[in-house]
Formats: sequence, structure tokens, C-alpha cells
Amino acid sequence: MSQKARQKQSKARVSAYERLLALESSVELGTVELHIPSGPRLGELVVEGEHVVKGFGDRSSSRTSRSRCRPVASLA
Repeated sequence: MSQKARQKQSKARVSAYERLLALESSVELGTVELHIPSGPRLGELVVEGEHVVKGFGDRSSSRTSRSRCRPVASLA
């Protein structure tokens, strides 16, 4: 590819980028509110684990032989 062709291609890329920037600034972003209703409770136990180790890398912060997590009462 010749030097002139490379310059022309480079200038075309820059002008295309500038056109995209001009389009972006003219777009208005609105707010969207998304409501996801909570579904029915599927059980009394949320999570259960045995021989759980919490930590990072080779350092452990806590060890438990058995853990259970039950759902909390709804605040709504």
C-alpha cells in the first residue's frame, strides 16, 4: 500500500470516529425502572454446606464442619 493510500485510510478512520462521537453526544439517555416481583418461597433452607473453609489463597479465616442458612422474614 502506498504512502498516500495509508494517509487516506487513516484520515477516513479519524473522520468516521468523529462522526460516531457526534452521534453519541446527540443521543439522550433516559431512566428505566425495572421491577422484578419476588416469587413464592420454594423451601425453608436457602443453603447448606459441610466442611466449608472461608479464606483467600492459602490463608483461611474460618472453618466450619456444617453450615445452614435459613431465609429471613420479608421486610416488605
